[in-house]
Amino acid sequence: MSTEQDAPATASCTYCGNAYGPADVACPRCGFPTPLAKVKAASDARRARLRTRVVAGAVALAVVGGSAFLLLGGDDETAPTTSSSPSGTPSTSGSDPGVRELQRVWETTLDGTVLGELGVGDGVVVSIDSGDLVSLDLAGTATWSRAQPSRPVVGLDASGQVLVSAEDGPGISANALADGEELWRYPDITYVGVADSGLVVDVEAGGGPFGVLDARTGVPTWSVPDVDASAVAGAMAYVLRGPELTALSAADGSVLWTSDVGAGAEATLVANLGLVVVVKGSEVLALDPLNGTERWAAQAQGAAVEVFSDELVVVTSERAAPPTAVVYDAMGERGTLPVEDGLPADLVPFTVDGESYAVDPVSGAVLDEDLTVLATYDGTVTPAADGVYVVADGVVSHYPLGAPTPDAGIEVPGAERVVVLADGFAVVAGDTVIGVR
Repeated sequence: MSTEQDAPATASCTYCGNAYGPADVACPRCGFPTPLAKVKAASDARRARLRTRVVAGAVALAVVGGSAFLLLGGDDETAPTTSSSPSGTPSTSGSDPGVRELQRVWETTLDGTVLGELGVGDGVVVSIDSGDLVSLDLAGTATWSRAQPSRPVVGLDASGQVLVSAEDGPGISANALADGEELWRYPDITYVGVADSGLVVDVEAGGGPFGVLDARTGVPTWSVPDVDASAVAGAMAYVLRGPELTALSAADGSVLWTSDVGAGAEATLVANLGLVVVVKGSEVLALDPLNGTERWAAQAQGAAVEVFSDELVVVTSERAAPPTAVVYDAMGERGTLPVEDGLPADLVPFTVDGESYAVDPVSGAVLDEDLTVLATYDGTVTPAADGVYVVADGVVSHYPLGAPTPDAGIEVPGAERVVVLADGFAVVAGDTVIGVR
């Protein structure tokens, strides 16, 4: 007989009515998330953003049904044709004398142009146009190389052990981060993202079956047929089939709730931890992710919706005059984003000291959750744990968050973009990757 005492019940499950305790992240009876799950998921998401460079809006799903899931063996490991030449010589930033000059600590030239890259702890994994994935350690030394189809690096699974690579069209593969061993590959599945549960998820191009793959084995764990649109946020997955929006557990695909959102035009579906939003033509409908009840509705001309943060979404009206970009939270309209030289698009969320921010790559603006423009930078902006890196005209500069001037910089001719590492960063310049501290 157990001597443990049950925790005092604090509320009832929205889904099945069972009582749960203050420490429960899911209902003990049906597994439906409690409000604590939202808090925990937000914390996990913030840590994940600092650990990996995430493609904006990554979430998502895997196609099952109709496709033969054949587990393919990995290619033989190939020797990388890289050269590493660490250098302790300081580089000049060409900036104000008060700007600290950063140093190149290693430089590796690869046998092809870098297509995609991912910061992983102290190192970086890159894909190159010769069709290889190459893992570089904190000294710039290639630890493994694996022949791949020509696909950019996309990201890691939630456990940080499986490297996922894909391109815009069908085709997805997985490699073990430790040694590059290919775990599985499917040529007919389109990648969308990684779920918090650790499962790689994707959706068939043009709609169709929707489901989840295990990140290490590629084996389907569950599926739903005939899906028109889909989205994933935290432990929840959402599918739209005709007029019905259904919330599923991302872990096992069990149905949590279903809501009738009405028939209509082809729909877009997005979700974060605070909202699930359906866009049909000019109609925008936001529902509570816990129970499917309507939170608010809006009208927008040529509407597009993007996730801004764990709590906020952006609704743009592309055909309005002038164009508008309005931000909403669970309670309704929150404010308007600045629109200059086009609409805000592909907002990249990041976290500094526990606070949420976003970069708008269209304007170079860094925004906080109150929609305040903290600073606008001219160049490619990459979020970091203590500010942002800006690449412009062959100079990489570090700006403390919101600062109008940089506090550190380095000249790197041909610099294209920055990959943030656990200690310093790497600069991509054509076929060369340069480690900087």
